[in-house]
Amino acid sequence: KSYERLKKQIEVLNGAFGDIRIDRLKRSDIKAWIRQQLEFYTPKTVRNYLSNVHGVIGVALDEEVITDNVAKEIKLPEHHPKEVEPFTPEQVRKLIDNANDFFRLYLAIGFYTGMRRGEILGLMYSNIDFEARTISVRRSITDGKITTPKTHKSIRTVPILDDLLPYLKKPKHS
Repeated sequence: KSYERLKKQIEVLNGAFGDIRIDRLKRSDIKAWIRQQLEFYTPKTVRNYLSNVHGVIGVALDEEVITDNVAKEIKLPEHHPKEVEPFTPEQVRKLIDNANDFFRLYLAIGFYTGMRRGEILGLMYSNIDFEARTISVRRSITDGKITTPKTHKSIRTVPILDDLLPYLKKPKHS
């Protein structure tokens, strides 16, 4: 997953700077690109892209293609995550009750376990232990591919709360 994310970032950076020789790259080029990106992305996301720029410039410095890191000490605005206002229990019930069968199950699992969307999509009935009332999170689906969950600690067992139980249907062949 990290490779795919990095590959997309490099494609974006190549689109922005690919026609500029590294020894001709100016601090103003990078700052202009950052200003443009900040119109669409958070400072945290732009900082992730900028770390790749630093890496490429670092290689050019090591290879003595350039003598100065034009990207050093470029300041980005501080990142202030938006305050999240959670749904009320009434809103949760209304969303779930008005969804079709598959989406109802998806929403119920998401709301009552906190699992990520890829983890929910990667679930199989064999991951659900109705006796122990737990769900084993062992896989995720990202970009249509079966992968492991986001982090090592994301491989876990989550409880099935009373509110979730009615939405889970034990398969008939069990």
